[in-house]
Amino acid sequence: MPRFTITAIGNRVGEEVERALSDIQLNTVNPVKQGKFGNLITLTFVIDFTEEEVIDMRKQVMSEIARKDPNLACTYDSKDWMSAYIFDRLAFKTRP
Repeated sequence: MPRFTITAIGNRVGEEVERALSDIQLNTVNPVKQGKFGNLITLTFVIDFTEEEVIDMRKQVMSEIARKDPNLACTYDSKDWMSAYIFDRLAFKTRP
């Protein structure tokens, strides 16, 4: 069974991801694991999909997160398309 992992970097981002998952009524989310990325809190969501629904559901999850807040950005590990890292662009903005 494919496992999709979303790591939200930042407390507000974690709340947005959680809200997006509940809006699409995705109840298969495993308990959230909390960690740190520098001084930012990270929340990791693990979602199990069946082989038949993995591509459609992954697309639906990522579309809903992007629709919720245009300041959220996503990055992927180059070798693992089933792990997404969501962060707030403004949190990493540097001053000129």
